[in-house]
Amino acid sequence: MRNNVKITFQLFTSKTNSLKQNPLYMKLYFNNKGVRISTGHYIHAREWDKKKRRLKGNNDEVIAINESLNSLRAQVIMTVNKLVLDGVPFNVHTIKDRLSGKEYKNITLIQACDIYLQMMKGLPLEYAKPTLIKYTNTKLRLSEFMKSKYSRVDLFLYELNVDFIRDFELFLKQKFTNSQTTCYKHYQRFTRMIRYAMQKGYLQKYPFDDYKIRLPKKEVQFLTIEEINKIENHHFDIERLEIVKDLFIFSCYSGLAFMEVSNLTEDNLYIGNDGEVWLKMVRQKTKKEFKVPLLPKALKIIEKYRDHPLSVRRRKLLPIPSNQRFNGYIQEIGEICGIKKKLHHHLARKSFSVSIALANNVPIESLSRMLGHASVAVTLQAYASITDEKISEDFRDLRKRLVIRNRVMKAKKKKE
Repeated sequence: MRNNVKITFQLFTSKTNSLKQNPLYMKLYFNNKGVRISTGHYIHAREWDKKKRRLKGNNDEVIAINESLNSLRAQVIMTVNKLVLDGVPFNVHTIKDRLSGKEYKNITLIQACDIYLQMMKGLPLEYAKPTLIKYTNTKLRLSEFMKSKYSRVDLFLYELNVDFIRDFELFLKQKFTNSQTTCYKHYQRFTRMIRYAMQKGYLQKYPFDDYKIRLPKKEVQFLTIEEINKIENHHFDIERLEIVKDLFIFSCYSGLAFMEVSNLTEDNLYIGNDGEVWLKMVRQKTKKEFKVPLLPKALKIIEKYRDHPLSVRRRKLLPIPSNQRFNGYIQEIGEICGIKKKLHHHLARKSFSVSIALANNVPIESLSRMLGHASVAVTLQAYASITDEKISEDFRDLRKRLVIRNRVMKAKKKKE
């Protein structure tokens, strides 16, 4: 392994000091990776022998610098030998750190995951429990992958490379039949943990520079206003179905996500400057405050359930069940109402955006604020296909208005 470590010296003529001298660096190459280490010496370019990689001449200063270079070479060889004898996996950065006396702690991938998870647990207001569960699941998948691919329970961070993450994506697709979107989410969480480890000083270089999993574009799923009305107008004798139906319709007319509906209290309501009832909350996912003027149908549902026993007991405005139960019940409602689309709570939020807001000419900037998105760009990306259709529709109307305007202008000219 030692023979695979290449040591050379190089003069960097692009840099100079006040004496017009250039810095002299030692370069190490190992496993097709290189790193540059300062020797601390500055010399004039004319004094450097490019072929021999040594200073020219034989005066005392030249001899001292050349001996210093020999000493550095010997230190590298000794360092590599020790790493080999100790059985420690290493790369060029490990060698550099040992030479400089600043060796970073050898942190493993699972340790890096645990450090990130511990940070998340310490910030409960910023990271909700479902988010913590998702990151824990990514850690589990990484552990399973390492056992399958490397027959190891863990790897050091400096062992990570592009092949690792490429094979990890393949593992997710083959072993768990994960979709491209699921693979992207694991990739997103995994790389966040790696970048956090870099911030903590456990890794010097990001190992996946040449790799990125693309999030596939998918068509926005939503209910038409006719489908919303079909659900809204159906009365259920079973109380749990009637409640879930009303809460689904509430989100169709407010755009609230499940967690916001669950946490809705009297304190979130206020009277706006227009004299209407508004809702003000901080979205759990983005931690961004948003304000929504409540439409009459949404306000009517709040009034219907604010005194419900479950609402009173939970000190909330709406008696919403767990997310799992809600989605199970709303699918049952969809089947009864003859809705072909698969219903779930988030579909109500999408339906609000498309069939209630955009269909009624609410500007995308206003919609973005009402949804509590991190930026307008997020909204544009999420509803790109819909906004394109809306632009086409608007321009069709514009063309018609221009045709009518031209006819009117021509008619006026004839009269004149």
